[in-house]
Amino acid sequence: LTAAVAPLATAILYDRGSFSGADLSLTAMIVAVSAPLVVTWTVQPALTSALNARRRGTVLLAAGLMSTVGNITLDIVFGYYLGVVGIPLATVCISIVVVAFMGNRVIRFESSLSARAVFRTFLKSLLAILPIAAIIAFPIWTGQIGDGLPVRITALVSAGVLGLAGYYVLARALGLEEAGAILGFMARTLRRLRPR
Repeated sequence: LTAAVAPLATAILYDRGSFSGADLSLTAMIVAVSAPLVVTWTVQPALTSALNARRRGTVLLAAGLMSTVGNITLDIVFGYYLGVVGIPLATVCISIVVVAFMGNRVIRFESSLSARAVFRTFLKSLLAILPIAAIIAFPIWTGQIGDGLPVRITALVSAGVLGLAGYYVLARALGLEEAGAILGFMARTLRRLRPR
């Protein structure tokens, strides 16, 4: 969803006359390329905690070295061939490799975890968000959203609501219990905040 709305969000934040259309396009591309970091940077602290709890400092050291060396190497290579977009792409690639490495180690150390079950949940989550993200992305990336801050903000809020609703419907259809759990949590929170 972050990648789907990148041009719209970038226009809202930066289209104030100081940036050219080319600047906005490049920034939107960087935001879109960086989108997978939302997932990897959310997962990595949980994996770090799991490895710390199992006293697997050498795995964390290896992950840190992998991240540092990989980022420097890919920054140079991708930056040279792809320009500024190559830098976030390098970070995304190494972040995915490091999370996969750490996740693999956690699964090996924890017999109750199943790599197949984790991958199946990840795949179902992708299937739940990709169709709705593609529907949202099409008018945004093809420039069909009008100019003007009110129009852009309305479109961004609508994309967020549509994205969450679409994800919820597809996730429930695919058997992902997390969607219902999140909705239940939000409903309970709103009930608690409502004045009596």
